[in-house]
Amino acid sequence: MSSHSAGRERERVLSDSSEMSRRMHSLDWSTTVVSLPEVGPPTPKTAVQIMLTSRPSMSVWRSEQLTNLNNDFLCIRHAAALAQPAAAVWLEISDQIGPCAVSAMRCEEGTYGEALPVIMLRKGYQEETYVTFSYNPKGTRRGQSGVAPRRGSYGCGA
Repeated sequence: MSSHSAGRERERVLSDSSEMSRRMHSLDWSTTVVSLPEVGPPTPKTAVQIMLTSRPSMSVWRSEQLTNLNNDFLCIRHAAALAQPAAAVWLEISDQIGPCAVSAMRCEEGTYGEALPVIMLRKGYQEETYVTFSYNPKGTRRGQSGVAPRRGSYGCGA
C-alpha cells in the first residue's frame, strides 16, 4: 500500500472527531508492538471503528500482549493507556479479568463476566465496583487473534 493510500485508509478508520481518534492519528505507531489497523484484514479496522464511535466504555485489545486501544469514555481514566499492555492499564483487576481475555483469544470463543465484584482505583481511591464485560475473539492474521473487550460498570459509575 502506498503512503498516500495508507494515509487515506487511516483517515477512513479514524474518521470520527473523538479525542482518542486524534490521539491515534498522532501516535508514532512504530514505537508500539502493534500497528494502527490501517492495512491488513478488515476485522481489526472494523473493531476499532465500532469502538471509537461507541457511547459505552469500550476497548479493543490486540496481539498476544493484549495491547490496549480504547474509546473516549475510557480515556478519562486512561489517557496514557493507548497502545499499552492491558495488564498495565487494568493492573488492579487484571488477575481477575485477564484469564478470560487470554481464553477468548486462544480458544477463539467469546466469554463474559456479569456483575463481577472487583476493587478498582477510581477517583483516587480503591473502591468496590461491579463490572460486566465480554471478550470476543477477532481474527487478525493467519492463526492470530485479538480480543475486543467491552465493559460496563454497575453501581458507582466508571
